[in-house]
Amino acid sequence: MTLQKEVGATLDFVIGGVPRGGTTFFSLLLNGHPDVYSYFMETGLFRYANMLANEHPIPSENIPKIRDWLKEEFRHQLVGGSKPKVVNKFRRLQHYFDELEKYGLSEPSGPGLRVFDEQKMLSFLDGFLELLNNQYYGRELLLRSSALIRTYMSGVTERKVIGEKTPDNIYIFNDLCEADTNLKTIAIVREPYTTLRSFTARSNKSNRLSDLIFPTKINLAIGEYLKCIQTISELKHSTPDNSFYSYRYEDLLQDPGPIVADFHKNIGLAYNENALAFAQKIVSPFPSKKISDSFDNNQIYLIRKILGSQMREYGYNQEHYDEDIFSLKTDMQCAKPTVMPLYGLTEMQSSDDYEFTSGFSSVDSSFFLIFPSSIKNINIGISLTEPKKMLGMSVSIKIECNDINVADTVLSSDEGLRNISVNIDDINVDNFGKNALCCILKFTAGSSFRPVQHKGMGLDMRDFAFMINSIVLV
Repeated sequence: MTLQKEVGATLDFVIGGVPRGGTTFFSLLLNGHPDVYSYFMETGLFRYANMLANEHPIPSENIPKIRDWLKEEFRHQLVGGSKPKVVNKFRRLQHYFDELEKYGLSEPSGPGLRVFDEQKMLSFLDGFLELLNNQYYGRELLLRSSALIRTYMSGVTERKVIGEKTPDNIYIFNDLCEADTNLKTIAIVREPYTTLRSFTARSNKSNRLSDLIFPTKINLAIGEYLKCIQTISELKHSTPDNSFYSYRYEDLLQDPGPIVADFHKNIGLAYNENALAFAQKIVSPFPSKKISDSFDNNQIYLIRKILGSQMREYGYNQEHYDEDIFSLKTDMQCAKPTVMPLYGLTEMQSSDDYEFTSGFSSVDSSFFLIFPSSIKNINIGISLTEPKKMLGMSVSIKIECNDINVADTVLSSDEGLRNISVNIDDINVDNFGKNALCCILKFTAGSSFRPVQHKGMGLDMRDFAFMINSIVLV
């Protein structure tokens, strides 16, 4: 008997994509089919499964602390997030409910919204903790988590094709597809300027959820977008055939019918004219501000330099932007070398917003470097984290500049600080403004350490691969 047969029915599809990039909107469109149920309030369960027990089972003594933490997370997201006073704040959802009523598609659960009260949430949590107690981890835990989500969705609807949406599902798509060969995964892409503008708006709300998810600094917001869009690009080449699809948010707004019909075909549903008509009715773009009203010239130039190749890959060209964006002339000056963290760093130490001195790197991390043309070398200091040293572990590290490999090294447990120097003449750099150069510096580690996966280390779920002690341009 195969594992899938033992587990039982799992989700039919999973949606992910860039945060604030249209994943909720896509779910609303799908729920216009009488046989499709797309939950858009984000269980986050795959994230927690991957975070807690990706490579190792959880020691039983750590689970009580995990329960206390997840109870608050689930209460806030699953119960609090679907309360009327929260839902009523979203104009698009009000329009969605009105159209559901007109098309005879309304359900007590939304569809896609009201599944969990306090009692069901606690039962859902205990179901997940039971999987951890049974020492499931990795792909088997993901598969059983998928079955758990489907069980609770099936309890509120008779629709047969069931899926879940959480933006950061994209980081687990490969493992999900390996665990469940029948699963369909969908990524939604949105152009960067309006996405980052939405990031900024959410990060300024000063509430618990926004503070955790949306970066407040422009370089970290760009980094979050960069990591997402690179992951989606890689998924095109790494996922099994007929299991991964990507769509642009702008195309959904312009004409959702062909994309929704494509989804129906891929999932095995017959053509449904009413479902396509419903999708057209849901499209009601709100007035948008000019991009230049949200970012200053230097920020716009920074976005263009870091994300330019991704914008071109997905066809985001001049027609998508204000006329002045592509003719922008920046007066951004480079008085001193600048090292800007983008993603993958925790516990960063900085003397100001743009000077990096030290931090813990996860499996991959990235920086954007800006420097005068007089700079000749990038000097990097790296070392192992203390937990890896204590366990006698080593880690392999690859360093790239603008996608060119500049160093491959292995840090051993008995080693101190490792210094690596990269000659600027050996890499491809880009022009930045009138008097400077720039490049993206990327670190990729072969393994990482998560304290929660070891006995007695409790709730610390950070992902430590190695320490970046310094990056100095000289």
